[in-house]
Amino acid sequence: MPSPWRSTGWRTTARGPTASPSGLYATVGVPTTALGTADGAAPTWDDLVDAVGRLRDANEEPGAQILADRTARVLAKQREAGTTGPYLAPPTYLDGVKRLPTGQVSVTQTEGTATDASDIFTGDFSKLLIGLRAGLQISVLKERYADTRQVGLVAHYRGDVGIARLKAFDVVTGVLGG
Repeated sequence: MPSPWRSTGWRTTARGPTASPSGLYATVGVPTTALGTADGAAPTWDDLVDAVGRLRDANEEPGAQILADRTARVLAKQREAGTTGPYLAPPTYLDGVKRLPTGQVSVTQTEGTATDASDIFTGDFSKLLIGLRAGLQISVLKERYADTRQVGLVAHYRGDVGIARLKAFDVVTGVLGG
């Protein structure tokens, strides 16, 4: 049974009533940098280095970069001499900063005329606070799947994230697939 519940707290945008979760992306004051022109661009190692550099310039030490798996593939395919040279290794400036590719970062954002843009989230995620409005509630659905001898679960969680220090994060927007 596929899971309809997905945790995307770092990308959630504010919609609906003011009590909606804002997430990291929509928090006012978190620095964002558009990649390339108004229509986005394919990422290079330079873009990840610059994101880390912006945090270090603000006396923050990033621990991770969260990015779409597609973005990680684009970076992994970069070569020294166009398409025939050896693959480029990540710059040593990024040593100690984990890159965490995931399918949870959207690749369908709009950036100018592009509708397949993504984001790269760089930060010291120990400064991302998770708040609980109500505890996790799990209900068992015995009757719904009784004919197949299965049990369903419904989970309900109310929470949001807060940022302890806004300058501990950097969001690169307009990341295209190359």
